[in-house]
Amino acid sequence: MVEKPDAEADIHDKTEPERIRDQGFATLRRSHGNLSLLKAEGSPTYLRQLIEETDGAFQVFNGRAGIELTESLRAGCVGLIPGAETADIQAAIYDLVQAGDDAGAERRFRALLPLLLFLMESIRHQVCYGKRLAARRMDLGPIHDRAPAAAPSTFGLDLLERLAADLGPMATFTKPR
Repeated sequence: MVEKPDAEADIHDKTEPERIRDQGFATLRRSHGNLSLLKAEGSPTYLRQLIEETDGAFQVFNGRAGIELTESLRAGCVGLIPGAETADIQAAIYDLVQAGDDAGAERRFRALLPLLLFLMESIRHQVCYGKRLAARRMDLGPIHDRAPAAAPSTFGLDLLERLAADLGPMATFTKPR
């Protein structure tokens, strides 16, 4: 997929991203037979269409900070590639889906969604507040911004604190299954 050049656009105002069409993926797959994974950045409807149009030739992961985690899995994604700040929680939600506990997965996801939407306002916003949340949850100490980083506002930090108040420290991961 090729994103539109305006990386600072608000995700809520974006139109469907320009993307390589199914024929382009088919050509890519024929030319590079070892290519089997795709990280998409799109809506669940786009993901489902992509998977169908490529006849399931790729294992598709979604990004977008996991804002459509459960729906992306229902669309046929094999997983998501979330930001570090909530990777443990999103992994737990994924595990609930895999275990067939859709109600539990939806409950956990709905509790996390306001934070994800706050973080995904723009890339600069996500870097500004997401790294602060990740550092806090991983007990990494103070953040040192480098220019041209966006500076957090007092209101933004208060909002982040309120939205992330129940998260606690980052869970430790065990060996992959």
